[in-house]
Amino acid sequence: MPLGCMIPQQLEPYFIDKIMRVIIFENDKGWVSIVSPYYPPGTTAKQEAEIATVVQQKDVPRLPDGSMRPSHIVEYSSLDGIKLFFEAWRLKDGKAVWHKPAADELQRKHFRALRKPILERLDVEFIRALESGDNVLVAAIAAQKKKLRDVTLIDMSEHSTPESLKAFVPDILKD
Repeated sequence: MPLGCMIPQQLEPYFIDKIMRVIIFENDKGWVSIVSPYYPPGTTAKQEAEIATVVQQKDVPRLPDGSMRPSHIVEYSSLDGIKLFFEAWRLKDGKAVWHKPAADELQRKHFRALRKPILERLDVEFIRALESGDNVLVAAIAAQKKKLRDVTLIDMSEHSTPESLKAFVPDILKD
């Protein structure tokens, strides 16, 4: 897989010992994409800058009208935190900035994935309780299912950093 097609977690091994320049741009979905040039061992800072410029001109996709897409060459280290909620980063004034509303929606999507097997298990328990005529258990399961459905309505405003939001999981979704 070409380096430019890798996501940040896959890029890490290439950046362990050296600060590298990468190209960032806003993709058609509105979030930040990263193109990572290959720098041969022993590349000088001047050569690195030249390589990044060539890759920027060659590999950053053009806009639909054929014009150059705005892009920026930045140090990879300036993208600290971008691995969390990768699709929630936007380009602003040449920098990748965290877009909290998009991150909140991605976390809600994560909550939906976590609750799915719990709801499926409760559906089975609910049917069994109905079949056995246990109305108390039916009501308890129905209440628990409602809490699970409402988990995406939880206010996440107190989680103001990517790390805090990523770490937050409602108790009802924990095993």
